[in-house]
Amino acid sequence: MNRVFGLVLVTLLTLVAAAAWLAEQPGSVTITFGDASRQISLVAALALAAGALAGVVLVVDVARWAVRMPTRRAERRAREAEVSGWRAAGEAVVAIAAGDKPAAETALTVAEGALPAEPLVQLTAAQKAQWLGDVEAARVHFAALANGEGAAAGWRGLMIEARRQGDKDAALSAAKAGLERTGAVWAAEAVVELQASAGDHEAAIASLGEAAKKQLLAPDRAKRWRAVLLTAHAEATALAEPDAARRRVVEALALAPELVPAAALAARLAKPKGWRAVMAVLTEAWKRGPHPDLMTVALAPPAQPQDALNRALELAKLAPEHAESRLGVARAALTAGDHGRALASLSPLAAADPEKRVAALMAEIHRASGQTEEALGWLTKALYARPDPCWMGDGRPLRAWAPVSPVSGTLDGVRWLYPPHVGTAAQTAPREAQATARRSPALAVGPAIATPMPKAETKPTSVPIAVPRAP
Repeated sequence: MNRVFGLVLVTLLTLVAAAAWLAEQPGSVTITFGDASRQISLVAALALAAGALAGVVLVVDVARWAVRMPTRRAERRAREAEVSGWRAAGEAVVAIAAGDKPAAETALTVAEGALPAEPLVQLTAAQKAQWLGDVEAARVHFAALANGEGAAAGWRGLMIEARRQGDKDAALSAAKAGLERTGAVWAAEAVVELQASAGDHEAAIASLGEAAKKQLLAPDRAKRWRAVLLTAHAEATALAEPDAARRRVVEALALAPELVPAAALAARLAKPKGWRAVMAVLTEAWKRGPHPDLMTVALAPPAQPQDALNRALELAKLAPEHAESRLGVARAALTAGDHGRALASLSPLAAADPEKRVAALMAEIHRASGQTEEALGWLTKALYARPDPCWMGDGRPLRAWAPVSPVSGTLDGVRWLYPPHVGTAAQTAPREAQATARRSPALAVGPAIATPMPKAETKPTSVPIAVPRAP
C-alpha cells in the first residue's frame, strides 16, 4: 500500500514540475480554421489537446456501454436464473427427502428450466422419477448424466434400475461401461457380482483379478471374494471336472480357511482318496468352528452306521460341549441303534429352550426306543421351539449356501445365522394374524408348519400327529 501511494505521489509531482517548466518556456501555437486564425500559448494548447482527448475517450466509453447494455442485462438475468436454479435444486432435494411431491415437482421444474444440463439437477430429477416409479423417465435422466459430467452417477443409476427390473444383461453392460468410463469402485464390484449372479464364475474371477490389480478393492475383500468364487466354481464343476474342482477348492481354503462351504466341498472331493483324507480336511475345519455341514459330510453314505458314529465321535472330541458336536453324535448314534448314547449326547441341549432340530431329534430317539408318548410330547415342543440356524441371505432363510445373496445380489452375502423367532407372537396372536403369518413367504424357514392356536382353543385329541419313523 505504501509503495502504491509513493508511486502516485511521485507521478503527481512529476506532472506539476513539467507543467511549471512549460509555463516558463516562451512559445505559442497558432490555430487556423478557414479565414480565421487564433494564437494561444503553448500551455493553453496542451490543455486544449488534453481536453479534446478526454472528450473522445468519454464518447467512446459511453458508446461502448450502450452497445454492451443488452449483453450485460442478459448476463445479469442468467446469473439470477442460476442462483434461483441452485436454490430450487436444493429445495427439490429437501422435498424429495421429506416426501412432499407437489413441492418437489414445483422446485424441480424451476431447477430444470434454469439449469437443464447441470448434473445435480439431472440426478435430482432421476431420483424424483425413481420415487414416483417412473422407470423410463429415470432412465432418460440417468442416460443424460452418463453422457455428461456426471458419468459415474449416470452409469450407476442405469445399473441399479436394470437390476430392479431384473434385466441382468443391461445391468452388467451399464456396470462395464461405468468401469471403463470412470474406473469407480462400485463399477468393479458390480461387474464381479453380476457375473457371479449369472453363474459365470470364470468371468467373475477374471474381473476380480483385474480389479485387484488396479487396487479398486481392498486386499482382504478381494481375497475373500476370490475364495467364494473359487468355491462356487468348484461346486458347479465337481462332477464334470473333479480334479480341477479339487484344485480350486484347495486354493479357496488357503485364501479363506474359515469358509465352511469350501471345507465341506474339499472333504467331499477328497473321498476318492479315502476317509482318512476326508477326516483330515474335516478335522482342520472343525477346529476353526463346528458346523452341521461338516458333520453331514462325515456321516454321509456310503458309510456303515458304526463307522459314521466313530467319525462323529472323532470330531466331537475337538469340541465336546459344542451343540453341533452333541447333535452329530446323537444323530449318528441313533442311526447306529445306540439310543442310550444318542439320548445322553442330546439331553443337555434339550434341557432348556431347545431348537426345533433338537426337539425333533429327541422325538426320533424316543420313537425308536418305543416311548410313543414321550415322542409325541417332543414333537409338540418342536412346533413351538425356536428356529434352527440356517444359511440366510439378507434376512431370507435359504436351503443351502450360495455365493451370491438371492435377495440383493451381494457377493458373499450369505451367512449362517438364526432366523427371527416369531413363535411366541404366533401363539398369542388372533386367528387372522396367524393365518397371515402362515401365508407370508418371508416367514418360511423350510417345510411349511401350521402355527398352532392358543391352548384354550385347541383340541389335541382331534388333531392327528404323524410320528416319523427311525431311519
